[in-house]
This record gives sequence, C-alpha cells and structure tokens, in this order.
Amino acid sequence: MARLFISYSHADEEFKAQLEKHLSLLRRSGRIEIWNDRCILPGQEFAGQIDQNLELADIILLLVSHNFIASDYCFEIEMRRALERHEKGEARVVPVILDHCSWHSAPFGKINALPRNGQAITKYPNANEAFTEITAGIERLLNDLGAAIKPTASSSMGIPTFSGAPRSSNLHVKREFSERDKDQFVIETFEYIARYFEASLNELEQRSAGLGIETHFEKVDVGTFTAKIYKSGKTAAVCTISRRSKSFGALAYSPSEQLPTNTITDNMELQTKEGRLSFKPMMGMRAYLGGGQEKDDLSQEGAAAHYWDLFFEPLSR
Repeated sequence: MARLFISYSHADEEFKAQLEKHLSLLRRSGRIEIWNDRCILPGQEFAGQIDQNLELADIILLLVSHNFIASDYCFEIEMRRALERHEKGEARVVPVILDHCSWHSAPFGKINALPRNGQAITKYPNANEAFTEITAGIERLLNDLGAAIKPTASSSMGIPTFSGAPRSSNLHVKREFSERDKDQFVIETFEYIARYFEASLNELEQRSAGLGIETHFEKVDVGTFTAKIYKSGKTAAVCTISRRSKSFGALAYSPSEQLPTNTITDNMELQTKEGRLSFKPMMGMRAYLGGGQEKDDLSQEGAAAHYWDLFFEPLSR
C-alpha cells in the first residue's frame, strides 16, 4: 500500500475533497492510504504531524493554484521538503494543477503534472473528466512503483495507518452558498465569458487575415454583450449573452442581436453540486434539434466553451 500525502491550500478545500472522492476506489482496494492535515487529531502538534507524514509518504500530491503558490507554508516548507525527497528518489512528487496560474517557472515546473499536459482542472468543461484523468495517472504511477513501495506500518489489528489513530478521510462538510455568493459567481462567470468571446474573436480575425473574416464585439451594458462574425461583409454568426435574464436561468443566450422574452433559447441555470457552484444548460433549441444529451455540470470555462460552440456552429458546418 502506497502512502499518499496531499499538500494544498485550505482555500482549495473543495478541490481536495473532490480529489479524495475520486481516489476512493484506489483507497478501498488497499492500493493507497491518503493523508492530509485534516487527519491531525485534537491534541497533536500540527507541524510535527505534517513533517512526520511527509517523511513517510511514497507519493506527494501538490495541489497547485494561485492560493498554493501564495501560501508560505505550502510553498516554502511542504513543497521544498517534498522536492528534496523527490530528487533523492525517496518519494514521487506529482503537481496537480487546479486553476490557471504561473507554475511552469516554479521549482516543480519541470515535473510532469496532472491532469494531462498540465491543463488546469478549471479548464475542463466537466471537472469530473479532469479528476478521472488524475486518478488514472496516479494508478499508472502506482503500477510503476510496484514493489518499490515499502510495507505500511499497521496496528495490531492489521489496519494500515500513517500516524495516529485510524480515521476516515471523508470528513468534508458540504458548503452552503449564500445568495450573495451565487450572484457574485454569476457576475464573475459572465465577465469571464465576455473576455473569452472578445479574445477569441480577436484571435479569429488575426488568423483569418485574407479570408474575408471580420469580427465585432460590443458590451451593450454591464450585463449584456453581443458578438458577430462577418464573412465577405455578410453576417455569418451572431449572438447576444446576458446575465440579467429573469425569465430563463442565470445566463441567457440568443442567436440574434437581442434577447427574446417569449422563445426558447440556450440558457443556463445556476446549481450547487458536490459542494460547489456550476451551471446546467436548460432545455433549449439544441435539445429539440437532436443535439444530444447536454453536460449538466459546467464550470465557468465550460459555460464559455459551450456558448462559443453554439455561436461558432454556422461557420463549422
């Protein structure tokens, strides 16, 4: 059984909890034992327990984000000791990239990261796809380590433990979101989608020089924007996206220059799922046109990509 240590910022607690859920099968099958600082029992010394279990670990996961990089304890203490053990061949360090941040120049920047190609979890339309890739990567690492993993110390009953009494790693309490949290998430998502569209349109026009492609992006008001693609001077694609829809969902989409109030559009509703906020496409025109089953757990990046695919579809045919 491999000892797996998770180094993370407490600001990224939700990511850590989701990762532990996805690693459950490896834990249940006796292939890994997971430890993180939430395993420290009352009365135990914080730094001493972290140091002890870091020294025992066979695999050390660094949950990399801007929060992790900004944390003096994560970056200066846990990460540096982890890399020392990695360089000596005593343990394997695996960076797990949570969100978009400048990590390639970090001391662990040359180590192959998860998910695949070091793409951040938040860049996936569905976070479960990213966690599945991470789990598969860890399983491959376990196969590679094989017999090199030392037997885990056990109690008199044969139950493996890192240090201290055995206990569950599933101690995460579901987070409750206030109305303000939800409103702020919708606002931030809308702003992200607006930047996504504006940057994509600019890039498209630059790449299509000489092909008669022109683009236009306009912020109608604080909560609405329109996007257009012209081909040889004629409108080839157009859409309007708003976060101020009261009739349909938290985000509203229309394949025109205005948002209709009495027709079905590709809108998204906000949902709380597995302790985090995400978006679920509502029943829109794509469902009626045989567009297939919609993904029901979209991140900010996933929502932006979903709307861009709808918008760009006329040029992809």
